[in-house]
Amino acid sequence: MTALRSLHHALLLLLTLLATIQTLRAQPVSELPRAEYYVARELYRIGRTLEAADGFQTALNRARRLGEGRWVDSIPPLIMLGECYYQQGNLAQALEQYDAALMLALANSGWIDQVEVQSEQLAELEAHAKGIGWFTKSRPTQAVIVPAGLQLSVDPTAAQVTQQGGVIAPVNLVTQLDVTEVIRTLGIALMRRWEVLGPLAKHSPLAAPLEAMFARNPRQQVPWLNASWRVLQGASSLASPNRVDSRQLLREGTLIANQADYYLSSLALLILGKLDAREGNYPAAIINLQDASLLAAQFEQHATVAEAIDNLSACAAASGRLDMLDPLQRLATWANKKSGSVQVAALVGASELAIYGNDFSLADKLLRQAAVVLRGREITLPRAQAQLAFTSALLAFAQNRSTLGISNLESALKFARGTAATGAVVESIFQSQLTLDLLATQSLTAAEAEAVLVDTVAEPTRTDWELTPLKTLAELTTARDPAYLRLLELASTRGASVEEMLERMDRVQRQRLYQALPLGGRLMAWRQAMGVRPDQLSPASRNSVEGALQRQPELITMGQQIESLVAKLRAAPIPLDDRRTPADAKKAFAELESLSSNFENQLAFISLQRRNLERLAPPAANLQSIQTQLAERDLVLAMVVGGGQIFGLAITRDQAYQWQVDEPAKLDASLSALLMEMGLVRDNKPSQPSEVMAPTAAWRITAEKIASSLFPADVQTLLDSCQRVIMIPHDRLWYVPFELLPQDANAGNPPWIVGRAVTYVPTLGSFEVAFGKAPKVQETVGIVGNFFALDATQNTEAASSIAQSIPGSHVVMLNQKVTVPSATWLKLKSDQLWVANTLESSDNGWEVPVLPLGKPQQARIGMWLDTPRTSPPIVLLPGLKTSLSQGQLGHGNELFLPICAMLYSGTKTACLSRWPVGGGSTKIFLQRQLEELQSERPSEALRRSVLAQWPEQFLLADEPLLLPAGKDSPPLVAGSHPLLWCGYLSVGDYVP
Repeated sequence: MTALRSLHHALLLLLTLLATIQTLRAQPVSELPRAEYYVARELYRIGRTLEAADGFQTALNRARRLGEGRWVDSIPPLIMLGECYYQQGNLAQALEQYDAALMLALANSGWIDQVEVQSEQLAELEAHAKGIGWFTKSRPTQAVIVPAGLQLSVDPTAAQVTQQGGVIAPVNLVTQLDVTEVIRTLGIALMRRWEVLGPLAKHSPLAAPLEAMFARNPRQQVPWLNASWRVLQGASSLASPNRVDSRQLLREGTLIANQADYYLSSLALLILGKLDAREGNYPAAIINLQDASLLAAQFEQHATVAEAIDNLSACAAASGRLDMLDPLQRLATWANKKSGSVQVAALVGASELAIYGNDFSLADKLLRQAAVVLRGREITLPRAQAQLAFTSALLAFAQNRSTLGISNLESALKFARGTAATGAVVESIFQSQLTLDLLATQSLTAAEAEAVLVDTVAEPTRTDWELTPLKTLAELTTARDPAYLRLLELASTRGASVEEMLERMDRVQRQRLYQALPLGGRLMAWRQAMGVRPDQLSPASRNSVEGALQRQPELITMGQQIESLVAKLRAAPIPLDDRRTPADAKKAFAELESLSSNFENQLAFISLQRRNLERLAPPAANLQSIQTQLAERDLVLAMVVGGGQIFGLAITRDQAYQWQVDEPAKLDASLSALLMEMGLVRDNKPSQPSEVMAPTAAWRITAEKIASSLFPADVQTLLDSCQRVIMIPHDRLWYVPFELLPQDANAGNPPWIVGRAVTYVPTLGSFEVAFGKAPKVQETVGIVGNFFALDATQNTEAASSIAQSIPGSHVVMLNQKVTVPSATWLKLKSDQLWVANTLESSDNGWEVPVLPLGKPQQARIGMWLDTPRTSPPIVLLPGLKTSLSQGQLGHGNELFLPICAMLYSGTKTACLSRWPVGGGSTKIFLQRQLEELQSERPSEALRRSVLAQWPEQFLLADEPLLLPAGKDSPPLVAGSHPLLWCGYLSVGDYVP
């Protein structure tokens, strides 16, 4: 059946195209462009952009040539070929066609003066199809028909001689040219360049010549030609570096002599509607876009209709115009069998309005119809497919179908991000990439490039979220580190202030987190906004939250119910055995799971809506705020790896200092050497603990090199006098064991850990997690695998001894037959959680299995962000295993992202490892750390635990990280061996 249906559609299409060709041949219209162009335009009309592109390429190949050059009849196929690429998401190739066509217009700038235009009365246009009345036209004007094919006046004696002596005849064989198609497509190209290039457009070498060309009026002053030229002048001025009233020019071009609509009115109104929408003037935008769609339909300009409806639907949804639902449905019915792109645009736009009107069954019906159109007619419109998937995700979350919602959202983002073949689909991403390329080739100055990058990577505005939420999310979740880092480099080169450098370093760090989240940090921001007092929000965010709660007041009740259930479960016994868990506790937890899932679905639903909200988790960094919170002998050290430099900031309560480190590749080599010399990375020769412990050990010299290369003398001076260092690394600097580095540029000096506590935070904006009150600890839970010893009995005894020294401590052994009902439940009930088990980290960071219990999904640390009310305030993960164990330096995400997941889900402090040690030394360290946390701040607790361990002697056979050490090694090893302690890092801090 499918094959027969496809054959039937193909035959219908072929008959339609043959009829079109016959009609075109029968018309006394233009010889140029040739008939192939109009056939391709029909394919484009129904959405078959791949085949249409082939057709436009054929038309281009058959276009007239003047020697080696082309003439203006090549302009329409070039631009429409660009439109095919644009619809397919290939912005680079599309821009190439637009530029080629516009350069051709510049090269033949006098062609418009050759047109022989008769000043005659224009005939009124009769509607080509019934039913064009979905909207009410805002102006009572009549549309008129402009002659499409016009005679050209040529001078037969104007032959040209080439350098090779050949004679090029003038265009005297051309009898007629479709002037309106040339002008219409030029208008499209000018509009697209403005949109695709954005802030880069005014730097284009074509900007000034195009503006000058269209500023010169045609020789023949005919009303319809004057109006057409005004539209081109207005469209070209959108990209002008000069102050030009583009709106006025476009308005003047919407009507012939301020009386009649014509073929270019729809394009002018479309651009005016887009300008109004960008300014948030949705009522004016809707009026212009309605008129544009009606006129475009009358002139059978279906691509313009589809684009107008896309923009109109966005404005209607952003402004709550649910009354547009019925007109859009009528439009979709009219577009059936006329234009797939128009039909899909209307159906998807109507479905979103139906969702906002809580008519989910209608929305589902409309989305299914749109999906059938895209599948059944072999339409290649990835932009439409992306919007369809995005709206489907919105519907799924509204119906509490999170799995389907996530799947649809991933599909939407995949379409919106483009492919390796097409490149970036989102214009801002394309613009930032192009800016970096132009800067590298010196086609842009540093100042110009910086201004463009500031614009393209700016925090989304209110209208960004309201008009283009899918594009905005795709932009935020696409890895664009090079753009953010280049901005930082440019600021440093021009000598930016400490405040500006701090702000840009913070953006680099925060973006690493945002781009790893499915909703770009938006869900996290909504969750946080729902949990704070309204007066703690900015006015704009407060309005957004209040608006969301007015539409979904059940969120308030759900939040209160969740808090009540959490409090009830915290008072219940630890759920160590499902067989002994009280029935009422099981019921309460089942209710909590259902309610939390529903609540998170609704938050995801809000996050996908067209509502503005500042992303405040983590908040933006502020130098004054940081300095106000610092104690007298605190020191903040923030570092960002960017290109060929490392940027550093040192901040105390009284001063701030910035510096740069060149050639970070040398640091990579030194860090790799350090790991090898300490014995973490093994070669063919076993590492002898005695060699590593020697005062002359090679790693000591390497550690001194790292310290000297990273920190200039002024920073070393600040280090000497501080009592606490708050480290904020970036990228592979997360793997540097800063605690091991000597206090100054002397390998014989003791390491940092001796004289100061060290704590880590993930971003400059998350600095406040180093402060606050200590959490109340009543329940401590330990989860233990074969971590302390391979012998099960010895492992159990070691774990039990830790539990006995900690009040209210419980232990779950992974090898015992105990059924824990839920990892989430256990995490919720724990005030303090320690996991003595090797945890394999991953490149993306979210896949770290923190709780090897319950459902696999619950065990992933990335899921902690989905259940923020259930995170233990204190977490110890001494068994985290990163790529360092294999001697590889990644991008730091395997440490950075788990830290973010814990801190932003409610954890106050954590102790992690860069590599898992295991054995007796880890058992002693864990026990001491838990004991010290009862009275000391976390950073100091780690320092005291490490220093207390140094005099200890451990059996070499009980330290798996040091094996095989060689047959001649002594049986004991000191606790000061670097691999036994310098891999631990304390994250976050508080005042006890």
